[in-house]
Amino acid sequence: MDPSGRVCLVTGAAGGLGRAFCRALIAAGAKVVASDIDEKNGEKFAAELRKEFGEGTAIFVKADVTSSESLEEAFKAAKSTFGRLDILVNNAGILQEDGWQKAVDINVKGTVHGVLLALKHMGKAAGGDPGLVVNLSSIAGLHPTPHVPIYCATKHAVAGLSRSYGAVMHLENTGVSVVALCPGAADTPLTHNSAFNYQHPYLKPYIDQILKSIPICKPEFMAEALLRVIREAKSGSVWLADDGLIEEVVYPPNLQ
Repeated sequence: MDPSGRVCLVTGAAGGLGRAFCRALIAAGAKVVASDIDEKNGEKFAAELRKEFGEGTAIFVKADVTSSESLEEAFKAAKSTFGRLDILVNNAGILQEDGWQKAVDINVKGTVHGVLLALKHMGKAAGGDPGLVVNLSSIAGLHPTPHVPIYCATKHAVAGLSRSYGAVMHLENTGVSVVALCPGAADTPLTHNSAFNYQHPYLKPYIDQILKSIPICKPEFMAEALLRVIREAKSGSVWLADDGLIEEVVYPPNLQ
């Protein structure tokens, strides 16, 4: 899907990747509904976008992805402001091993809310124009990640949800494609603060060591990956973006 002329809703828009995503989408010709639970920083960011790209390019809507009713307000605002909604970037997420219930609520429950609302407000349910959902999984959603096992589990859930809702039986009936983007470690607060959110004390030295040894990608690179996924990805596909590499994940034939 060409993002030019499209209306995009980005959750978690006030954070590191969300900000980069919004800027890249507007630069590619889209209009953006920036949504986040952080109203102060979200409003400030939307104002920055309008100053940078022009009036009418972005609005902010406060929403809590753990509440379907709250998140739906962002969907409604997209339609009332811009007259349509074409793309959802389900970006809101946290890395929190201690107090893991919140991670499950945001990363899994929040993503499910986004997908179900997209099927309600986009595609055939909204008049027939194709819709697209990009769910943010993680490189931790592709293989075991022992130092952050709960985060790993939530991101595997996002990848599985995307592959399943992206299947032909859903696409043909809804007109909404669903894909997953799996970023590696990015230069954002989520990555740098992760050492403070471990569940088991014995994991701290492992986390510290890992953060020193893995590549840390710029948010702008992840935004480039998002645009490529929007333009090229087929429904149900999962894409990896890490250390300069952007490519579709190829699953073994028995796991297709």
